[in-house]
Amino acid sequence: MINGEPTAPFNAAKGLRQGDPISPFLFAIAIEYLSRSLQTLKDNKNYYFHPRCAKLEVSHLCFADDLLLFARGDLKSVTTMFESFQLFSKALGLQENMSKCSIYFGGVSSIESANIIQYTGFTAGQLPFKYLGIPLSTKKLSLMQWSPLIRENSR
Repeated sequence: MINGEPTAPFNAAKGLRQGDPISPFLFAIAIEYLSRSLQTLKDNKNYYFHPRCAKLEVSHLCFADDLLLFARGDLKSVTTMFESFQLFSKALGLQENMSKCSIYFGGVSSIESANIIQYTGFTAGQLPFKYLGIPLSTKKLSLMQWSPLIRENSR
């Protein structure tokens, strides 16, 4: 019915067109679900926080369609986190873009690193790397590594 008048039947379709203004809102709702799922990892006996994230219980950071996951560098923790992510992916029909996925290690043995890479299928990235324009590393960054960000924000 349109304006109280019957109309001819029409076929409903599912999905959204690219550029649809509601798409970012639906994605934000989906990522909120993922974020809440990842927050429950703190209660999972098979998951251990990355040592630098344990005090604040940080398991992940999300911004728009970027996601950083943090875990201790052992296969059990990574497997537990990855399974949580895969459960989310299957439930919502979303999947990671493997060409944009990297895994970074600091203080993890080469054998453990190789096992984790084999399990996840991610490529090993090099530290430091930039996240939202900010260099991230396991070590204190030099002034030279900070200088592009300082220059950009001094304008």
